[in-house]
Amino acid sequence: MLRPANRGAPTPPHRPPCRPAGPVGDRLARRVKVPSLAQLEQEFRQEVERDRRRRERLQREVARRARKRSVERARRRGSFRFWLLVVALVATAALVAAAMFEALYLLLS
Repeated sequence: MLRPANRGAPTPPHRPPCRPAGPVGDRLARRVKVPSLAQLEQEFRQEVERDRRRRERLQREVARRARKRSVERARRRGSFRFWLLVVALVATAALVAAAMFEALYLLLS
């Protein structure tokens, strides 16, 4: 069984033992910064502003979709009414023509 060579060796005095040794640990220690209260407040305000813009965008989108549905319903309703009118006119013309030919047949017979 192989054992690491530095087992039991003390850590160098210039590095605290809570941080990984080597260049990676140094970069991590430099990168981790505790944000100030002003910075947190600014980030919070930015997030609130993003949320507000998102809500407004979603409301506009909902209104646009509702208008689109309303226009489509009106178009379908209008189309249905138009075809209903066409059928009623054709049926009326057919009935009037049939009644006229019946009356003509009765008058001439």
